[in-house]
Amino acid sequence: MRRWAIVLIFAVLVGCAAFWYTHHHCQAHRTTELAWLEDRLALSPAQVDAIAALQQAYDPICAGHCDQMAKLKARVQNLSAAGLQDSPAWREAQSALAAITEECQRSTHAHMEAVAKTLTPEQAKLYWELIVPRLASTPAPAS
Repeated sequence: MRRWAIVLIFAVLVGCAAFWYTHHHCQAHRTTELAWLEDRLALSPAQVDAIAALQQAYDPICAGHCDQMAKLKARVQNLSAAGLQDSPAWREAQSALAAITEECQRSTHAHMEAVAKTLTPEQAKLYWELIVPRLASTPAPAS
């Protein structure tokens, strides 16, 4: 009976150690943007919650912009493929694409500003240093 108790205690300890290692190891390798920010900026739980709320509110706006941009880009390409680059329809689609692209950039910047306001000055400085190059390397939405 005593041997069984020692094995049980050992198994529990190994299980706890495995859980602890896996939990901390997996947290260090999360892939979401918020997890990345949390890790890089050492965010507090209150900051994580505030940024998550901002992101939840911004997600449908961003998705709407991407959807509109993809549709307009496809329209421009279809009109170009049909040889209608000089048509009023092509110019209208190009103009609408430029307008939604500009709106997307403005709203993204406003979202980034709102996120930065949840941070300490040191965190905000690092945030801008980290996020601007990532945005610059983000490809345009596919059509």
